[in-house]
Amino acid sequence: MPSMTSKNQAEKAFQSTIAIIGGGFTGAMLAVQILQKAGDGDQVVLIERSTVPGRGVAYGTQFDGHLLNVRARNMSAYPDVPDHFVKWAQQHYSPDVKPDDFLPRSLYGRYITAQFQAAIQAYPGKIRCIQDECVSLHRQPGFARIGLASGRVVIADKVVLAVGHFPPGDLFLPGKTADSPRFVPNPWSLNACSDLKQDDSVLLIGSGLTSVDVVIELRARGFKGHIHILSRRGLLPNRHKAITPLPSSWLGNHPRTVRELLRMVRLQIKLAEARGSDWRAVIDSLRPVTQQIWQSLPRTEQRRFLRHLRTYWDVHRHRIA
Repeated sequence: MPSMTSKNQAEKAFQSTIAIIGGGFTGAMLAVQILQKAGDGDQVVLIERSTVPGRGVAYGTQFDGHLLNVRARNMSAYPDVPDHFVKWAQQHYSPDVKPDDFLPRSLYGRYITAQFQAAIQAYPGKIRCIQDECVSLHRQPGFARIGLASGRVVIADKVVLAVGHFPPGDLFLPGKTADSPRFVPNPWSLNACSDLKQDDSVLLIGSGLTSVDVVIELRARGFKGHIHILSRRGLLPNRHKAITPLPSSWLGNHPRTVRELLRMVRLQIKLAEARGSDWRAVIDSLRPVTQQIWQSLPRTEQRRFLRHLRTYWDVHRHRIA
């Protein structure tokens, strides 16, 4: 492990083998997986701004009406133990939990945090959690130097960026100022809807899963005003439905253009409908090979997909509970 060039820096630095920047689902569970496979000399430093690792934006909500949009049976944190989350939920949430249930996202956040805390207890001294923010990262010969907002420094052999989703980009709106009370740039901020009156009106820009979450929470909190949703294409996410799964039709030798791939998917949907199933089974059958399909497309075709088809893919792939 390299030493710092300054005694003062050495006193501030935490020496580690692997540093993970970001402690949401990805960062927390990566730390768990590393600890399970770590050697005697390996250590992990997890750098996360919040006080509770494992939540992130997705699972940090405290409103139980925000549900996972994947069935419980497919949400295990351990691929080799597919029923792990279901059994945990039956023990810590309700014995009536079924594998096909769509459970609260806040519960899943508790689940991930529990896995992380259990790993800390199982591997004492192997992981250090730092509640701080990474503000700089410099690669040096053989190691990396991480600067934190507090002024502290972390030295690591390897660094993993698990920063998750950034807040939505700001919008230019005529008359809007930086502190305008009428514009809420981040729907996940704690005070996003706190000052609304029951008969106010709300405009949501975008009609994806986040807008659905906001509408559900507003209505659950007794908001009776008008809710307007502005969308370029006017599409809402589709809903889940019980279906018969289909094997993947991707064989790796299909045309490498978006147009031909779209034709292939539409053909598979027709075949699925003839068998008494529907498009959901076809989209779900692509899940294990989506990355392979994407990487097989030339860059020009990837751009074409993003321009013309991404929105349609999103509303079919990322469905409502």
